[in-house]
Amino acid sequence: MKTTYFLFALALPLMVLAQAPQPKEVLTKKQRLELHVKKMQLALDLSENQMASVRTVLEKHQAERPKRGEKTTQLSSDERYEMRMQRMDTQLALQKEMKSILNDAQYAQWKERMPRKRIAERSRHKSKGMYRNEGRNPAPKRKRN
Repeated sequence: MKTTYFLFALALPLMVLAQAPQPKEVLTKKQRLELHVKKMQLALDLSENQMASVRTVLEKHQAERPKRGEKTTQLSSDERYEMRMQRMDTQLALQKEMKSILNDAQYAQWKERMPRKRIAERSRHKSKGMYRNEGRNPAPKRKRN
């Protein structure tokens, strides 16, 4: 009986490692852009003219975004500040262009959806246990005498 368990314990990791990893579905930038525009069309009920102008705005902003490989890990505080200011400027420009394209109701709905999308993206990328009190109540503050 012990030998059976021993053999099974040896064979289990081999069976797990023998399974081929599934390749991740990779979409091109154009495909991602088209999906994004279609989702916006469904959510905001865009007309054909609005859809075409949203597509051009998103293409322009997608071309301006830095590539993922260009990030450097060691940035000074001034460089980090400049990057954040540039990101905020591009977000403001995108908002301004979207406001000119969409009507008031559509713009309000688009603006409402934006924070949820960013929060969902952040939660996908955040590793568990990154923060000290994650999943727990914060430590009570102590009074000093």
